[in-house]
Amino acid sequence: MTELPRRPIVIWIAQIVLVIVGIPFTLVALFTLPRDAVYFAQAGISAQSALQFLLLIVLRLGFVALFFFAFWGLLKRRSYGRWMSVAAIGLFTIISIVGQIWRPSGPMEYWEYENETQRTAGVFTQVTIYGLIFFFLYRLAFSEKVSDFFLTNLDVDESPPPPPDTYLP
Repeated sequence: MTELPRRPIVIWIAQIVLVIVGIPFTLVALFTLPRDAVYFAQAGISAQSALQFLLLIVLRLGFVALFFFAFWGLLKRRSYGRWMSVAAIGLFTIISIVGQIWRPSGPMEYWEYENETQRTAGVFTQVTIYGLIFFFLYRLAFSEKVSDFFLTNLDVDESPPPPPDTYLP
């Protein structure tokens, strides 16, 4: 029986990121569904508002399912877990970048830089962090160790060992 290779550090980091991002996102999605239902009910039940509400539910539960199945796939050494993890972390990173460029309005004010040095350090830090995240996604998608980790699941022989030789004199 062949021994499975150890889980690469990239897989461990991906699972930790999926849990850290996925659990709060799941809690927010589950706790805001009743509030959204009340909002759409008070706005009047029209075909457009019902369609918007269903689309909102599908998107939120779709993101929750994406994080859950990506984590589960990595846990069980399934190839779909690898690509769903790349998609989930990449999508979350792209949404984060878009949120930095086009800031959504809300009740809280954004902190502004006071001088050019702070602005330069902030931009450099953001570029470095997002660069490291994209390098991590590249390693998760195309690393040879990660490929070996997922391919060896097919080579494992799960059949029982042959019986002992009973014809010995």
